[in-house]
Amino acid sequence: MDNAVHANLLAARRTEPLRGSVINVACGIRVSVNELAASMAKTFGRADLKPKHEPERAGDVKHSLADLIKAGEELEYEPIVDFDAGLRATCEWYSQAR
Repeated sequence: MDNAVHANLLAARRTEPLRGSVINVACGIRVSVNELAASMAKTFGRADLKPKHEPERAGDVKHSLADLIKAGEELEYEPIVDFDAGLRATCEWYSQAR
């Protein structure tokens, strides 16, 4: 969430409007769904939770890594919070919001 807010503030401070330009905002690393599930289970202290794998569906994205080149060029964006710290903060927020 911090990275998204940071990118929006950078965009708001631009002298030239972005005119609807789409810009990726991310941490700059690839994280698989299995890695995400393991990190979330660890963060919540629930090592017993295991992902349930279902058959592949049409349109499933097998590999994804946000390209941050445009964000760097247009906004001078660089992530300010890494994936693990951001995930911990998000999980803590959801735990308190329940």
